[in-house]
Amino acid sequence: MGRPNLVIIIPAKNEAKTVGKIIKYSIKFGDVVVIDDASNDGTDQICTKNGAKLLKNKKSLFYDKSLNKGFSFAKRRKYKFIITLDADGEHDLKMVPIFLKHLKAGNDLILGKRKVLPRLSEKIISYYYKKKFNVSDLYCGMKGYNAKWINHFKVFDRFGSIGTDLATRIIQSQKSAYKEINVKIYKRKDKPRIGKPFFANLKIFKSFFLNLIIN
Repeated sequence: MGRPNLVIIIPAKNEAKTVGKIIKYSIKFGDVVVIDDASNDGTDQICTKNGAKLLKNKKSLFYDKSLNKGFSFAKRRKYKFIITLDADGEHDLKMVPIFLKHLKAGNDLILGKRKVLPRLSEKIISYYYKKKFNVSDLYCGMKGYNAKWINHFKVFDRFGSIGTDLATRIIQSQKSAYKEINVKIYKRKDKPRIGKPFFANLKIFKSFFLNLIIN
C-alpha cells in the first residue's frame, strides 16, 4: 500500500480530552500531523499513541505559526491534498472524506461553512466576501487544499491571519476552483483559541484589513 496522498493537519494546545478521538477517525483517510503548541496536559503522548506524526513547539507559537509548520511538513513530504481541523472536537469528522472527495474532483480549495457565525466581526466580514467572491465563511478552521498552492505561494500564513491568508490568495487567483460545504459544528470543549469576544473581534477585523492590504 502506497503512502497516502492526504495529510490532515491539526494544531493543538492542551487538547488531551479531544485530540485522540479526532486522530483515530481521521487517520483512516490519510496521515495525521499534530502541531503541539507547547501543551502541558499530555496532548503529545496521546497523539503519538494514536498514530499521529507529532511536531512539537518548545514554546507557544499560536495558531497560524503552528499551521505554518504543518504546511511546511506537507510541502516537504509532497502530499497532494491537505485538510485542516481544529483539535477541540468542534468539527464534524464525517466531513473529512467528503472534503477529500471534492478535492479529488479538481477543487483547489474547500471551505467549511458554519450555519451560525459566532462573532459580529465574522458576520460583517462574511457580507463583504459573499458579495465579492461568493464566500460566506472564511474563518471556519476546517478547510481543504490542493497542495499545489502551498508550493506556489510558499507559506500558509504571512501575518497572523487566523487561518485565512492562503485561502484568500487561492480565492483571488483567477485560475482556482473553490467551493463551500456546510459543516456541522459541535460545542467546543475548551475556550476559543482567539480569546474573549471583544479581543477576538479585534483580531478578526485586523486579519481582514491585513488581507485587504497585503493580498
